[in-house]
Amino acid sequence: GVSGSTLTFDERSHAFVGTPSDLALGDADGDGVLDVAVGLATPPSVAVLLGTGDGGLGDPSRLPAGSLPGAVALGAFPGGLPLLAVSDAERSGFRILPNISH
Repeated sequence: GVSGSTLTFDERSHAFVGTPSDLALGDADGDGVLDVAVGLATPPSVAVLLGTGDGGLGDPSRLPAGSLPGAVALGAFPGGLPLLAVSDAERSGFRILPNISH
């Protein structure tokens, strides 16, 4: 950063029913806006909050994510198809969930 510069952040909270295990930022729906994916250990799922383009987030959509979700990542396949990757600690593996909705 620039010496002497000050960063200011605007806090926006989102509460979940469950226990968050990880968080990832990325473009889950291919619209060029950052979205948030939150791995939830209980109940086992991933909550995806789509960015609104003005710094806000929409309501969470929950996706099944194995029996014990851990790490979460957002990315894209070659060709641009957005995907969500979620580790499953109980099964020593992971799931790839491509976004096929657009």
